[in-house]
Amino acid sequence: MNRIGAPQPRPLLKFVGQDLRLVVQEFCAADTLIVTDDYNYPLLADLGRTIAVEDTDAGMIKEVSAAGGYSGVVAVGGCTALDFGRACVKEGQRLVAVPTILSNCCISSDRSVIRHGESYRSEKTAAPEMTVISLPTIEKNHADRRKNWSASGLGDLFSAFAAVAEANWASALPRSTNNIFQRYAPICSEALEWVVSVSYPLDIEGLKRLAELLHEFSIVGHELVPTGSEHALYYALRTQQNYPRMVATHGKLVSIGTLLTLRAWSELNGDFSMYNALQQIYGKIGLPVTYDDLKRIGVMPEHIISACSSSACDVLYGATLGIQGIVRLLEQVFG
Repeated sequence: MNRIGAPQPRPLLKFVGQDLRLVVQEFCAADTLIVTDDYNYPLLADLGRTIAVEDTDAGMIKEVSAAGGYSGVVAVGGCTALDFGRACVKEGQRLVAVPTILSNCCISSDRSVIRHGESYRSEKTAAPEMTVISLPTIEKNHADRRKNWSASGLGDLFSAFAAVAEANWASALPRSTNNIFQRYAPICSEALEWVVSVSYPLDIEGLKRLAELLHEFSIVGHELVPTGSEHALYYALRTQQNYPRMVATHGKLVSIGTLLTLRAWSELNGDFSMYNALQQIYGKIGLPVTYDDLKRIGVMPEHIISACSSSACDVLYGATLGIQGIVRLLEQVFG
């Protein structure tokens, strides 16, 4: 067993042919805590001590941890359940992550985004010993094109390009457009080249490749590329608006700020190659590129303007670009 604060072995990614219930049963002892979501709870509720979570509220995490009575955690579902499960792991306990959708760059991470009141904060938590992908579950959950979970996962992955551009913008060093995305976001650059070449929607082999990319980025990518203002915009939108989580997913909302940041950076540097490439890929996989696309996930231009006005977005969208700059960018990107 590993201490949470100590260096931890690299999580193993494992693909299996069993359905979700059998996968969870394999890793559960009598006193294992199963953390999942409302969607998967009915399937898993009778397997042991099972809780369904809708948010990563710090108070609820503290209650579960204080109650104790479990020797390990199996976290099952989307990123909220995985984040919550990681935060409940105590020193010396085993954690197994079982993602049921490929919608976020957190499947094998050692960090969790925790809500403290009205704000969200990324915190060091436990890394999974193993991330297990039930192929029948992933294939079934990704068959519904209306939810388009893989587009959400890719949207979160490609947000690193905005973080690279923003860091380049803020750097005291001379700005350079020469291969900075390949240099500082190599996993995402690899993913972009891959998505250009494959048919979409993804087949089962494509979903396995996406899982591998999300797994790799969730282990090393966040250290190479810290999140930027595109994620601050996401949290401001999520705090201000009550979007349906199944429609306005994390990756789709993050993709909005990615395009805004890259458009502004491209204008500043006169290099639109990455911005144009992302616009094309977004259109291919179903991320928003027009006002109508935004409307379909419940997002209105005034929501974005209001979120950019919040203190959470002061770093780039508020202080640097200003609201008039955001209004102009919105029209250029989505108009």
